[in-house]
This record gives sequence, C-alpha cells and structure tokens, in this order.
Amino acid sequence: MKMFKKYVIWMLFVVLMIGLSFTALSEQNVCLAAPNTLEELASGLAGKGIKPDGTPLRVGFCIPELWSEFIVSFNYSSWLLGQAGCIVTIVNADNDVTKQKNFFDDFVTMGCDVILSISVDPNAIAPTVQEIKEKYGIPFIFMNKGVYDKNGTSLADYYIGSPDYEMGRKAAEFIVKKAAGRQVKIAEITGPLYQFTALNRHQGFMDVVKQNSNIEVVSSRDCEWLADKAMNATSDILTVHNDIFAIFSQSDCMLPGVFSALQQAKQLYPVGDSNHIIVIATDGAPYAFQEIRNGYLDMTLEHSPYGMSTVGVKAVLSFAQGLPFPKEKDVTIVPVEVTAENVDDTSLWGNYGTPKNELWPETLRIWKEYPFPEEESFWQR
Repeated sequence: MKMFKKYVIWMLFVVLMIGLSFTALSEQNVCLAAPNTLEELASGLAGKGIKPDGTPLRVGFCIPELWSEFIVSFNYSSWLLGQAGCIVTIVNADNDVTKQKNFFDDFVTMGCDVILSISVDPNAIAPTVQEIKEKYGIPFIFMNKGVYDKNGTSLADYYIGSPDYEMGRKAAEFIVKKAAGRQVKIAEITGPLYQFTALNRHQGFMDVVKQNSNIEVVSSRDCEWLADKAMNATSDILTVHNDIFAIFSQSDCMLPGVFSALQQAKQLYPVGDSNHIIVIATDGAPYAFQEIRNGYLDMTLEHSPYGMSTVGVKAVLSFAQGLPFPKEKDVTIVPVEVTAENVDDTSLWGNYGTPKNELWPETLRIWKEYPFPEEESFWQR
C-alpha cells in the first residue's frame, strides 16, 4: 500500500510538471508569435536591438535638416530603435554635404554597427559611402533618397524610398484633367535638380505634360527646398505670367512661400473660385493638410516618413538579429493622393503630426505590408 501511494504521488508530480511545461511553452509561443496588435508589437520589439552576443546594436543616424515637418518626422526611427534596445547617435547635417560626410566618418570611429541616413546630396556623398562600405563593411540603410555609384548601382544595403517619379506624374495628370483640353500655362517649383528626388519628380511631371500640347510649362525653378526661395520664384513667375493656371511645388515645405507670393500678388483664391490658381505639392505634411482644409491647396501626394521609418527600422533590427534583407533591396512607399475628400483620413501621417514618443498607430500595418525573409525567426529570437 505504501508503495502504491508513493507511485500515485510520483505520477501526480509528473503530470503536474508536464502541465506546467506545456503552460510555459504555450505562454512562450504567445510571446514569440508575430504581433497582431500595437501593444504586442511594442512588447515584441523590446530587446530586438540586442545582438546575439548580448550587446546593443550601435546605430549612427544622420538626417539632412530639422526644419521641415516631413524630415523631422523621420526622428520616429530613432525613437523606435531606442525602444528595441539599440544605442542610437542622431546628428543633423544642416543640409551641408561636408558635414554629412564627416558624420559618416565619425560613425566609423565610434564603432557603429550600421548607418541609417537620409542623404543631403546623394551624388556628393556616394564616394564616402562606397569607401566606408569597402574598408569597414558597415551597412548603410537609406530612407527617402537613394544613393548610387557612377554606374547607377545602389550603394544602400537596403533603401526605403519615395515614389518620386510617380508623384510627379500624378501631379501632372491632375493638372491635365483640370485643364480639360484648354490652352493653359503652368509652373513648377523644384528642389535641386542634381538630386535624384527633385530630378525624378520633375521627369515624371514633364513626361506627362509633354504629351499634352495644350499645356505650356513657363518655368521650372530650383528653390533648394526653401520657402523663401519659393516665394521669390513664384513672385517672379506671377509678374511675367499673371494668367498662370497651376503651380506644382515639389515639396510641401515650399508651400508657405508659394502662398505668400500668391497673396502678395492678390491672386490667392480658394478652390471653386473662378480666379483660383491650382496648387499641388508632395509630402502630405500637416501644413499641407491645413491648406487643403482652408481651401487653397488642391492636392498633396503623401509619402509617409513614418512608413519609411518603420521599414527602415525593420531592416536595422533584422541586421541586429543576423537575418537577411529581402532580395529586392530598393522599395518605395506607395503614394496617396490627398484632397478635400480624404484629408481627414486618420491613417495619413499628416493627421498624426510630428513624433510623440509613442507608437505611430499605423506602424503594425506597415510592418506587415513589407515582409522580410525569415519573418518568423525575427520574432522567435
């Protein structure tokens, strides 16, 4: 009888231990599963910035400036990486190519494992990027603007970009539709045309316009992404051509200058007024959304800095975990046409604003829209 009791107690103990093991395993599987909510994403990212050797991934992050809402919102990358446990050094190049090159060299000296960046001038920094990659093997992840060698080969280990050509094309198509075959004059306010961003937007714009003989581009003015230069350019254009039908500003950051010039020339009329001059821009920034609501901006083309940041962070953390990038290493965030009809859509980054030290509500959606190889392995590490 005593032996039987001991046997029963032993079996109960074994069953209990097995049950506890299954419970622990079940709980572990829940933790290791890919996230389905924002809360699960937040907890799942914790520690993903720690390398297999137990040390934090060191990330050098260089942005080109800190005055436009669009670029400022890329700071979301830094915050998100910090939540994952990375050590991030963030610097501002002040739109100075030499500063950006020096910062890249500094990142090497600091022992950064990876460099995340938005380039000031892709052409000018390309030799520095190539040299660092060849000498030290440090990967570069670029957002918004790609960087290419002399043969046009991407120097980025992963690039998450803006659909620049597509946005230029969509801007022109909007104008073509509004012109409806009438003979009209239009103008373009551009960024520096030696930059891929400005050049590709210009090319997409012009490729559509050239197919429509009723539309004449009277000016394409380089304003260096600066509002004051955009104001001067628009004033000059209006002085010579007071019958302008539409203005395409390649970035929302130049819109304050465009609208100031229109106001000074007494040619600022709301959409629907017979004297209204069509104005289109790109970025999808909060300022542009407000001008759509005010009735003066017809359309902006959103390309989300939060979306690019999310995919960029995904690439950085995949590298931290020793996982491969997708074979297609140049990807673009799909643009969204924003008009009065959908300007209040809460999924648009312009309605969220600049970073708030919290998860952007659309982070999980974007994360899932851009799958990486071994996605399951990422969450199980």
